[in-house]
Amino acid sequence: MRERYRYLVLEVKDVEPASAADIIKSIVLKYFGIVGLSKVLPKLIEAYPSKGLAIVKVLADGVDLVRASMALSSNAPLRVVKVTGTERKARAIAVSTR
Repeated sequence: MRERYRYLVLEVKDVEPASAADIIKSIVLKYFGIVGLSKVLPKLIEAYPSKGLAIVKVLADGVDLVRASMALSSNAPLRVVKVTGTERKARAIAVSTR
């Protein structure tokens, strides 16, 4: 069966947008361990440093884990702006923001 992905448009504060996937990896690993990280598998698709945005691809089953781990982390420098099902829509949202 094919894996389904979702694309997170993230607002990045105080860090480089290109490191968004690494931040997600470390936060999910901290709260949900290696099993939780295997359900997320974050990958950076594109970063927009001038806008402070990043697009990260995650497994569809792991979107809730990403949101929960960011909520548990009081100092997470990321905020989910939108979750989409296609990369094309995620890019359109990132370009049109601000």
